[in-house]
Amino acid sequence: MILFLTIDIGTSFLKTSIFDENCNLVFNTIKEYETISPDFDHIEVNPVDYYNSLKSSLSEFESTSNFSMADVKTVSVCSQAETFILLGKNGEILRNAIIWLDNRAVEESKILESKFGREDTFRITGQQQIIPTWTASKLLWLKRNEPDTYKKIGKILFVEDYIVYKLTGRTVTEHTILPSSLLYNIIDKKWWTKLACQQSCLS
Repeated sequence: MILFLTIDIGTSFLKTSIFDENCNLVFNTIKEYETISPDFDHIEVNPVDYYNSLKSSLSEFESTSNFSMADVKTVSVCSQAETFILLGKNGEILRNAIIWLDNRAVEESKILESKFGREDTFRITGQQQIIPTWTASKLLWLKRNEPDTYKKIGKILFVEDYIVYKLTGRTVTEHTILPSSLLYNIIDKKWWTKLACQQSCLS
């Protein structure tokens, strides 16, 4: 039997579904995790909760079904795009994930807009506005408000990238979730180095 595992990482819960080769649903579960609001407009999740929710789901699958994980041949992962997780130089988690709903970076989004402009930003990233949701805005907030954490950043992973990393040990991403980071050039399909590099000089 060939099975296909799908993982959907939502804002407050993780959905796991497994299908057989005829597209029949053989397993489905939802695991909820806590969102944390340490301050006004701050919304976070402990990254460990994402992976623990997945492990719990897969353990439940093996204990309640007639199949095993050895039958799973394909894994797909999707998520709420802008949520990101910071890893240190040795792969350690540096802080809670900042999820897409978080709106702390209002001032920082205005700083980026004044520096790079809406027209160039739209032409390069496809984003019509520079808003607090985007990764670049929140990274600038971290630089200005949590400089010690910012200096330790080794990897920046979107939440689906983080799950792939935990499953495979590889830090990879894919093009479709990158434009709303405000750090990706959709024309050249490369990082927008001008913003990424100059942002590190902003305060």
